[in-house]
Amino acid sequence: MEVDTMRKAVKILAVVFVWVAITINISVAQKNNGKIKLDEWQIEYFVKKNLRDFPQSTLQDLYKSFFQSVFGPEHLVSDKEKVMSFIDWELTQEFNYVYPIYESVGVSGDFVRVNLSNVLNGYITKERLADCFIRSSKVEHKHTLEEFYAMWVQVTNWIEKNNVTLDNYDKDKKFIDELIAKGEYAWVHSNGYRSYYKPHYRIVEKEIFFKEIYPFITDRKD
Repeated sequence: MEVDTMRKAVKILAVVFVWVAITINISVAQKNNGKIKLDEWQIEYFVKKNLRDFPQSTLQDLYKSFFQSVFGPEHLVSDKEKVMSFIDWELTQEFNYVYPIYESVGVSGDFVRVNLSNVLNGYITKERLADCFIRSSKVEHKHTLEEFYAMWVQVTNWIEKNNVTLDNYDKDKKFIDELIAKGEYAWVHSNGYRSYYKPHYRIVEKEIFFKEIYPFITDRKD
């Protein structure tokens, strides 16, 4: 029992260490004219990890992950019954079990996608997930929309500089720029991503995730 407890603690500390390291680099990043300057290795890690884990990703999907890492759940939610009702509906949909049971999003790792399969398989309750999701939607944002866009431009600059091939790149980039110009920032996954990966998840702030969800699923991940 003590060995199992120690192994669990080591696993938790290892994952926390990676997230803390990335977050610290974001927090102490240099600012040019009030804009956050990302390190190239952070952008490279973000892009390559997404394309490694989800090869069907387009710029649209990278954008969604990046947006979620800064702003978390896209809408402020408070009606727990409605949140659970949507979860109930999604649990009846088709799942792709290659999709990870959890994953950090974007560059900072401030938020985590929690797969609804954790509810379907009985690892956590839908009430627990709904409560964590609702509280995550109320977490104070660390960056303004202007800072977010400045960081996103650095991501697309890196993609172009390194000749990363993404389907519909120019079309997606133009649409994202137009979206932001209208003061709208949230966007959905691409049709190809949704069709292939069938994502069903909720966004949870990382501290809430590690304290209230991760301990219940850590022994199941391997």
